Amino acid sequence: MNITEVLQIVDQLVLKHTGKHLNDLQKNVIVGIWQSQTYQEIAHNFGYESENHIGNVSRNLYEILAKELGETVNKSNFCWSIERLANSFYSSQIFGIAINSNFNSCPNNHHQKSEFNNQEKSEEKKPYYNLKQAPRLMKYYGRNKEIKVLSQQLKNPNLNLISVLGITGIGKTNLVRNLVQINQESFDLIVWKNLKFGQSLNSIIREISEIKKSGISEIPDFCSFFDILTDKKCLIILDSFEEIFTPQELAGNYKTEYQDYKKFLQMITEIEHQSCIILISQEKCQEMTSLNSQFSYCLELSGLNESANKILKQHTLKNEDRWLELINLYEGNPQFLQDISLFIKDIFNGNVEKFLQENCLVLTEEMIFVFNSIWLKLSEIERLILLEICYHHDFISIDDIQENLAFSLMELGRGIKSLNQRYLLILKEGDPRLFNLTSVLKEFVKNKGKLLPIKPI
Repeated sequence: MNITEVLQIVDQLVLKHTGKHLNDLQKNVIVGIWQSQTYQEIAHNFGYESENHIGNVSRNLYEILAKELGETVNKSNFCWSIERLANSFYSSQIFGIAINSNFNSCPNNHHQKSEFNNQEKSEEKKPYYNLKQAPRLMKYYGRNKEIKVLSQQLKNPNLNLISVLGITGIGKTNLVRNLVQINQESFDLIVWKNLKFGQSLNSIIREISEIKKSGISEIPDFCSFFDILTDKKCLIILDSFEEIFTPQELAGNYKTEYQDYKKFLQMITEIEHQSCIILISQEKCQEMTSLNSQFSYCLELSGLNESANKILKQHTLKNEDRWLELINLYEGNPQFLQDISLFIKDIFNGNVEKFLQENCLVLTEEMIFVFNSIWLKLSEIERLILLEICYHHDFISIDDIQENLAFSLMELGRGIKSLNQRYLLILKEGDPRLFNLTSVLKEFVKNKGKLLPIKPI
């Protein structure tokens, strides 16, 4: 028996006893049990947080099978119980389906088979949206132009890979979440995966293959998966893509267990299909700026300007004539502006002018947490370069850094390139050979993550 046949049998049993078809979680659990996976492996492979929850779902399914067989069913005898049901004339009478050519089907079940097949076809036409790992839909500020550009790119039949990049807090995920909401009716299938949950590529392929009734194998086949991307207009969002890169190395190096993503992204722009992958990352890799530029698009988000006024207005801050100064101080980063707005509201009763008169740059606990997370991912040479840059007020060159660091020009060049791929450097307009740090990051580096948030500017 193959897994599709197993799912058909259990689906009809669940329908008989509960009046409902299998949901996505139940299907994933059945697939895992059939493949002899532990509850922990099932939870990991399909992106669920708790193996206890998987166990509870499994036990509910065992109870339904037990009612049908009149005996105890558990994980150890689940597969054997399904085989017995499939081989019995009784099961064919109940389900009205032909298991496969190796089994005898009831000669009087053609009408039931037809109804079941029609139901399958009807379900196949319905769009499938799995946004369980997507964030809540929230307002976005000042990104109308970006939304319009990305919406146009999604309508381009030759555009298969979109990268939305930028430093933490700049609004990447919120932008894409709203983009999906606006354009969801254009797709037959939408799946959002957050790689913070350690989602393997194989588990994503398994899920989509099962949704589209393409069968499941122990080792998912790229070829059959691309058949789905060709037959159906799919949109797959891979959020927090930087999570699959190796920490304490230069940017864009995949962890060993995620090397298949590199091959996958290369194939996305090489093989003709009608689907699109969106990557959301605070770290750039080579595949995000593919040589097949006519099939890919890269959007690098920068900070907000006057449109960030809406964030400050939301927190009812005072002294509107000084808002732009505050926005520039925190580089227009929406998350940082949210944090500092709360700080000003709590400490200065919302008075922006009084805060600015203190002539100090405040790093909130949230900002320190963000930069600490980034700092832990940096290689040694990147940390040393940042420390060197932060003691210069003006833009500096690689030659200036080499005077004080015992690294070759090539080593420093790689480190600077990596920092730029992480969106930690500001390049001087008109002369990209000169660079500096944002004032917020510079303050963090000076303090090396110590909880001394207030320092003179």
